[in-house]
Amino acid sequence: MGKLIKRKDITPEQYKRANFTMLSILVVSYLVFIVTEIINIGKTGLNTGVFVRCAVYGVAALASIIMYILMTKSKKCMILFA
Repeated sequence: MGKLIKRKDITPEQYKRANFTMLSILVVSYLVFIVTEIINIGKTGLNTGVFVRCAVYGVAALASIIMYILMTKSKKCMILFA
């Protein structure tokens, strides 16, 4: 049998950079979803579903930002983002 490869822990600064990158991707994704919903209003009309979806995307983006602020340098934040 071969040797077992031991996983290295990353530093809090590396977690901070990884978490910021993931936060950026998530927030941009939520903004794209919101803009897509707004663009589709012309096709489907303005209804309650559009407001609900936009609100959910907005709350999810806000929750991601708050989670990043509270747990910037931790592995928990990275796991929750994933």
